[in-house]
Amino acid sequence: MSYYFEAVVVNADLPALIRALEELAVRKPDTFAPIELAVHQMAAGGFVVFGWRIGSERPQSGAEIEQLAAELSLTFSAAVAVHYDDQCEVKCALLARDGEAIQCFGEQDEIWVPYDDDAELMTDGPRYAGDAIPDDVECDCIHSGIDAALVAAGFSDWADNSKLLQVNHRAKHSKPIWQHRAQ
Repeated sequence: MSYYFEAVVVNADLPALIRALEELAVRKPDTFAPIELAVHQMAAGGFVVFGWRIGSERPQSGAEIEQLAAELSLTFSAAVAVHYDDQCEVKCALLARDGEAIQCFGEQDEIWVPYDDDAELMTDGPRYAGDAIPDDVECDCIHSGIDAALVAAGFSDWADNSKLLQVNHRAKHSKPIWQHRAQ
């Protein structure tokens, strides 16, 4: 199964999140008019806002999602814009605080560990960044750049990359809590 999405992860009170999203649609219509937004719950107080460009076969809403994260971080102190496309190996995140993008997370923030002779991951052995894996070592990723961004945002007790993929999968088959459809 292939996954691709653009999303903002935020820790929020649901009514306040919906109010903030509705205000942004009115206050910044040029930015968010071509984008559909859908809110799904990830955990108690933890939400994902998926974005999708109207008429597109793929999300194509990266700039708007990053701007949305910055805007939401003004109200909720932190928000993480996530760009995920496993078909072209895009798996990165942008942490926003107080209305500003403050750090990008990606391959350099991944943690990869090698397999031992019995094909078991050596989680207590050497660790490599995603951009520094030796060519002759078979490894697997145990902590993605998206995970690193979620930790930096303070969301690690309820959010990680695998849970985000689960919510994305469920979102394809369930009605969102709230949705903004562009006109």
